[in-house]
Amino acid sequence: MKDYVDLYADCNECDTVEGVKNYSNRIFNDILTKINKTSKTIEDDPIYTTKDVANILCVSVRTIDEYCSNNEIGYKKSKKRRYFSRKNIDDFLNKGKRNI
Repeated sequence: MKDYVDLYADCNECDTVEGVKNYSNRIFNDILTKINKTSKTIEDDPIYTTKDVANILCVSVRTIDEYCSNNEIGYKKSKKRRYFSRKNIDDFLNKGKRNI
């Protein structure tokens, strides 16, 4: 059993140094592309505070507090602060709890 992976087994152009460089660059770029497609960043799912959500929904902070107390909107809590994802806000709006 081999304890290594032969990256160049399928390489038809790896008989020269330049061919190995080109093939390695293609493999590396393919790996980076796959990583970028599967990873999530903060831009993909920004985090909102209670005040941000109140502004988005055009309601008061106290109303957001009530929504949270009544489990009408999802959130995460850390160090006495509530944080909301875009999905939490969209789910809340799709429930029909607030007419726009």
